[in-house]
Amino acid sequence: MFKPQRPEESSAQTTASVREGTARPAGGGRSVIASDMKVVGNLASRGELQIDGEIDGDIKATTVTVGRGATISGSILADRVDVHGTVKGQIDGATVSLSANARIEGDVVHDSLAVEAGAYLNGHVRRRNSKPAASTATASTSSATTGQATASPSHSSSTGASSSGSSATSGSSSKP
Repeated sequence: MFKPQRPEESSAQTTASVREGTARPAGGGRSVIASDMKVVGNLASRGELQIDGEIDGDIKATTVTVGRGATISGSILADRVDVHGTVKGQIDGATVSLSANARIEGDVVHDSLAVEAGAYLNGHVRRRNSKPAASTATASTSSATTGQATASPSHSSSTGASSSGSSATSGSSSKP
């Protein structure tokens, strides 16, 4: 019924599918932790992780998306981190995005950071390529027009400082 393929035929087909863009990239696809799932333990992926459930452990992946109803109790290390839910632990990502629904209890280490108005962040914010400063000034400045907060590499917030993001009406953030 089925004709076995010779190795050179299989290789030729794989090469053709890569040229056509139909092959899955090496190193991972997309994995989803559904909203009805709870995982206790660390997760590692060479691809994308969409977390909609609860994770009690550390996460390492290329891209991590924390869904609106998700709760992470542990650290996240990824090239890109998009948070719409709750994270209790450190976030370390080249690009970090906190939506208005994000609730962060921990430090954020980043190369690029975007914070929407309404996001809650209780922790330090630090650029990856900067050294910690001796100053204890607030790490973010707000813009009333964009609702974005940007971290200054020469400042860090004091321990336990709380910032509720910028307000759409006032454009200010809480200071300790």
